[in-house]
Amino acid sequence: MDHIAPTVAAYDVLAPDYAERWFGLHLGKPLARFQAHVPQGSWVLDAGCGPGRDAQSLQALGYRVLGFDRSVGMLSEGRQRGVSVPLALADLRRLPLPVRSLGGIWACASLLHLPKAGLRVALTEFARVLDSGHLYLVLKEGEGEGWQTEGRTGLHRYLARYQLSELVSLLEGSGFQVLERWLDPPGKGQRHRWISVIATVRALR
Repeated sequence: MDHIAPTVAAYDVLAPDYAERWFGLHLGKPLARFQAHVPQGSWVLDAGCGPGRDAQSLQALGYRVLGFDRSVGMLSEGRQRGVSVPLALADLRRLPLPVRSLGGIWACASLLHLPKAGLRVALTEFARVLDSGHLYLVLKEGEGEGWQTEGRTGLHRYLARYQLSELVSLLEGSGFQVLERWLDPPGKGQRHRWISVIATVRALR
């Protein structure tokens, strides 16, 4: 079963409302922690960039940024809002980038829409394109995976939740070493905490 296409279709529809709600949010503390590991001027990918909010913030910090997403609607919202970062349609499990071409990857609440079997594929791909660089990854805390129905529209999105130990194991099995880990409380209208990690590609891989 294709778990991705219905989720992408849902975000195409939800993109205007999503951008209106979240585009003004600035993740200052996580950006500062990312900045402490990734040198200014590095090439950085915002993986699952949505309308480009964080890509724009990363660019303002002096990074050379690309934004990839599967939702045409989300990318369109970013362009309409004046995001100058190059935003492109791409699958995070098959990145159109050369080996060791990036200094950092920012993946904020995007990989949670992959089935768990697909997360390892994406992480292995991230390790391939990072040049001894760093990954900032955020996922929802919890158990299991499955479809979630958006109450107002009835649209379906696939969602996977993780325990911290489970995520660390997946990262280590995909060629990463976890450097920092922390939990953030649920946001407004949310029930689950957020797991955040900063990891680096191991030297021997």
